[in-house]
Amino acid sequence: MGSGAARSLVFMALSVVLLSLVLNPAGFAAMKEDANDSLTLDVNITPRAAIDVLPTSISWVQIIPGSNGTASEPDDVENISIKNIGSFNLTDFYLDINTEDIETTNPVASGQITDYAAGGFVLFRNETESLRYFHAGRLEWNITEVLAGENLDLSAGVVNFSHGWYRMASGNEYLWKVENGTCGGALAVCNCTDANLVISELPENSTGSSRDLSANIATAPTPAATNVNWSLFHYNSSQGGPLQDHCVAVSRDCTKIFIYKYDKTGAGSSGFGDCMESEYFAEEKLEPGERLDELKVKPSVPYGTPAGDAKTTTLAIFTSIDFN
Repeated sequence: MGSGAARSLVFMALSVVLLSLVLNPAGFAAMKEDANDSLTLDVNITPRAAIDVLPTSISWVQIIPGSNGTASEPDDVENISIKNIGSFNLTDFYLDINTEDIETTNPVASGQITDYAAGGFVLFRNETESLRYFHAGRLEWNITEVLAGENLDLSAGVVNFSHGWYRMASGNEYLWKVENGTCGGALAVCNCTDANLVISELPENSTGSSRDLSANIATAPTPAATNVNWSLFHYNSSQGGPLQDHCVAVSRDCTKIFIYKYDKTGAGSSGFGDCMESEYFAEEKLEPGERLDELKVKPSVPYGTPAGDAKTTTLAIFTSIDFN
């Protein structure tokens, strides 16, 4: 054959092969059944501590002075839900409210609602308390004048003191007094272990007055701790009085007291965690994806509160990692 014929035979041979591949799909099926493989999947979760708090804000409007709500909602309770959205088990939940940061001037003297922090009008209940609410963080301030019929019963040597009312939405008001300590020297300040705090056990209300601090008083024990800004008193069940089971921080300049329960911030520094009655509002283990849903807050506005909008307050919730 010539060279042209040889080329033709090669082309025909390739054509037969190609046609056989196209025209025999059964051969493909056999190949698919025999072909298999696998792979492995691994997922690593980043360590992360995080919570999600709902709702993100709560507003109470038209609250009637001397009540816990409005005429239509006389006990205006809101629920707070905390979800563990991180990857650690969490425990030891506590709160911090910035009342003392934003209520910086004496609102009693001004008569302006804009001088009050909204957080001072909020009560908080944890999941184990069935009925009782505690202050999230309320300031009560000094009143400058000595009241008619008031007996302050000041201790000898006291040069710096203040007195005022602990006011409740029930209409009961209890007279309190703080006296300076010396911190072992000549300083007449109230963030000392020898400072003094008392409160009347008898209320003043629309039916009568109670202004004698020489009798029927609940005396707080020596402060459990002091720091640069506060002395940290407490009233337990044996001391009694209207502040029973609360912590009471007295400011260094003696002009105000801060009433709280579930604040554990700044232990040993400038916060409130060293008070003997301060508690975590929840201590159980909260696993990733779980919720705390039994926390409740409500307003509590004493009689004689000016109308309008109090300063917006931030309530922060803190927790710790449970490594057990």
